[in-house]
Amino acid sequence: MLPVAFAASTFDVGFVLFLLVGAVLLMALEILSFDLVGLLMIVALMLGGILAPADALDGLSNPALVTVGAMFVVSAGFSKTGAINFVGLRLTKFAARGEASLLLAIMAVVMPLSAFVNNTPVVVVMLPIVILVCDRAGRPASKFLIPMSYASIFGGTCTLIGTSTNLLISEQLRQLRGQPLGLFEMAPVGLLLVATGVVYLVVVGRRLLPDRATVSGIAGGAGLREYLTEVQILGRSRWVGKKLAELTSGESSDLKILQLIRGDAILYPNPQEVLRAKDLLLVAGNVNAIYQLHQQDGVEILPELRRKEMEERPGEKVRGVEMTLAEVVLTPTSRLLGRTINEISFRARYGVVVFAILRRGAHLREKIGDAPLRMGDTLLVQGTPEAIENLRAAEAFILVEGVARRVVRRKKAPWAILVGLGVIGALSFEAPIVVVALAGATAMVITRCVTLKEAYEAIDWTVLFLIAGMLALGKAMSETQALTLIVDQLLGVVQSVDAPPFVLISGLYLLTAILTELVSNNATAILMTPVALEIAERVSADLGRPVSPIPFIMAVLFAASASFSTPIGYQTNTFVYGPGGYKFSDYIKVGLPLAILFWIVASISIPLVWPI
Repeated sequence: MLPVAFAASTFDVGFVLFLLVGAVLLMALEILSFDLVGLLMIVALMLGGILAPADALDGLSNPALVTVGAMFVVSAGFSKTGAINFVGLRLTKFAARGEASLLLAIMAVVMPLSAFVNNTPVVVVMLPIVILVCDRAGRPASKFLIPMSYASIFGGTCTLIGTSTNLLISEQLRQLRGQPLGLFEMAPVGLLLVATGVVYLVVVGRRLLPDRATVSGIAGGAGLREYLTEVQILGRSRWVGKKLAELTSGESSDLKILQLIRGDAILYPNPQEVLRAKDLLLVAGNVNAIYQLHQQDGVEILPELRRKEMEERPGEKVRGVEMTLAEVVLTPTSRLLGRTINEISFRARYGVVVFAILRRGAHLREKIGDAPLRMGDTLLVQGTPEAIENLRAAEAFILVEGVARRVVRRKKAPWAILVGLGVIGALSFEAPIVVVALAGATAMVITRCVTLKEAYEAIDWTVLFLIAGMLALGKAMSETQALTLIVDQLLGVVQSVDAPPFVLISGLYLLTAILTELVSNNATAILMTPVALEIAERVSADLGRPVSPIPFIMAVLFAASASFSTPIGYQTNTFVYGPGGYKFSDYIKVGLPLAILFWIVASISIPLVWPI
């Protein structure tokens, strides 16, 4: 029999659990953007009468959210001044020493940086540098980009400020228990996991990684990775009246016809189908195959490519205009996210036209011009060398090839380093982190390491709105006793097999790790931290003595960042997906054994370092 108070709130519990499951599904299936999911949670909780407006909106002014936003600005100071680039470009001398040597060098650079700078901008800056080094050494970047992402995760777990996940957990702990985490409190187990991860990647992981064409290789015409684009058969085309099979023969044999769109009908691409004027074809192929198709008279590539705009093959001159192929990758904070190619008008805005879009190793099955852009999308573009060079200065995306030459404020690098050291020093003396983060962000602007405009652009508003929504959902779970119900189920499983308390840490880690592979690591951390605290209270009551919540909090902290098996659980994994030419299965093949290894090491080490 449920207690009266609990029974009286059955509807509220059910509604909150429904929202929890809905939020997980919406994020895992990417039906809505993460920030929209966060706002939806806030609105639903208010409309459902679960939280008063003041309580539901409290997350928007939460110190945790302010801290994360300010640390984005501090991290931007390091990237804008070239402080990260300087270190990263030292990798070149290791490239000639062998694959293992270069891999160790990349991780040796990325991990310390990620321990003190938010790991997403570290990967954003290091991505083109690693590709450049690999290109010069003749090594496939696909062997190094996933390890670089993983290394940034390793380093981020070793300090309080290495990742926004740690900041969120610490702030929740402070609000609920009045005891935030220290700057290096997680370091003992964090360093052990770092050592485990490095050994695994060097000895085993790198052998499981694919040997595929890199972004820069494809941009130069050497790669074989496929792209998706749309073509239209014009009335004057010699292909009108001919069979579909003839279009994909000869020089165009590498093309695949995925769809034939005739009027409002989408037809199966039967090789014997006779082509008509105004037929639309959804075509997949490598750069050379698509270009050969573009050269044929009466065939027009959509949505933005027009024959009069692109008259010649890359590197050749026609009518005195030299054109170049290049690839750009959308950044996590790009203002173009959510907008379509047609809305942006690349030709007018950037002086380049778009051939095709590659998204996470998969082709889009919709009109390319109408597809909303997402983080990590790779766009194949063409324009004059001057237009391509101008893309280097654009904040919306990264031009992969040659980005190391991007203009930075090198003279301001000492100021950025000084501000960074000041932040670390202040936190070492346990100064309030929200105060330190805001002071650091303000200092970066005052010293002109970043402009005020760049500071606003550096903040990942998607993450902040997601945090606000998840904080509201977490509060609702606590107030409606939905949290109690979840903990009851978890404890019931452990007690049914008469397992010792430390098994709870292993189970809590596993549950958190699974959830973080499906949704955002930040959302997982916010939702699971109250669960960890509730479990600590129950264990304390069962044992009849005070039990520290720290071992349970650490299980959530490390597991929430241990997203290795999918490209969607962690931003850095998503960001290297397109540039590395990876498939979803690559993350499972390399990351799943690593995730299991981390689970075993954490389950053993956490109770030893922080006894229950």
